Amino acid sequence: MSVMHDEFVKLPVHITGFFKPYYSDDPTTTGSVGAGLILTPGIEFRFRRGNGKVMFNGEYCKIRPALNLSTKLKEAFVEIFTSLKPGVGYAISAASTLAVALSYAWLSGTSVRKLAMDAHISEVEHRTGLGDVISILEGSGLVVREKPGGPGIGKTRSYERAVNMTVVTTDLGSMETEIMLSTINYRLQTYGEMAMRIFEAQPSLEGFLEASSWFSEKVGFMTPEISELLKPIKHMIIGSYIKKKVLLVVPEPDLVYEVKEYLKSVFGHARIFRIGDNSWMKSLELIQGIIH
Repeated sequence: MSVMHDEFVKLPVHITGFFKPYYSDDPTTTGSVGAGLILTPGIEFRFRRGNGKVMFNGEYCKIRPALNLSTKLKEAFVEIFTSLKPGVGYAISAASTLAVALSYAWLSGTSVRKLAMDAHISEVEHRTGLGDVISILEGSGLVVREKPGGPGIGKTRSYERAVNMTVVTTDLGSMETEIMLSTINYRLQTYGEMAMRIFEAQPSLEGFLEASSWFSEKVGFMTPEISELLKPIKHMIIGSYIKKKVLLVVPEPDLVYEVKEYLKSVFGHARIFRIGDNSWMKSLELIQGIIH
């Protein structure tokens, strides 16, 4: 029987503010501690029974961990759509790989947590992410990763007071996660741990933004040139940081438009996101009920 879920499932994305990598011989316990924001809109996907093919914005998917997982599972044909580019800092790789895992879980009746762990393992093996899968799966608002590892092993804590606040981002280029992890590992290790201490002294959105801004400067994401460009809107924002090549700014609630227009005038473009929750998880029972 051909089973297809025609309606799109929406998954949020995740922009880490600071993190410290943790490596082990076991990919299930490899991961990171740190914190990031869950953002919507992220990606949309739909699926049907198939032979493991994954499409990304109408073309054959080139995201390695998603392809690797789909090749192993072979149960689903998955179509993913997003306006966001991989390799910038939005965790598109993790979201896409998780979409493949969820599609297979819904079609086969396999545990979502088990398949999400498989998505985490694929991310770790391809060095495309260390904590994004568990953050997207379990997180809401501001997500703190307290213990490294994939779903079922790692531990997260969410601060939901940030949900529904507006953020503005702009893309500054691209940076492969594998290159980032190999070239600045010492800085990530050193400053990631220190940033967590800064946040723990003020566990709030404001504390997160302070720690993330400090971290992105220390590891080299936030350059003096970009800091200078942000000075004219410092009084209009709650905070800002850069993850890889995505600049994220949290404006004062009544100044979102002005901040977006300024960033657009300086960088050529800007996007608006909402800090999201885990309401997309309600799709789990609904879709499983339809299919099974």
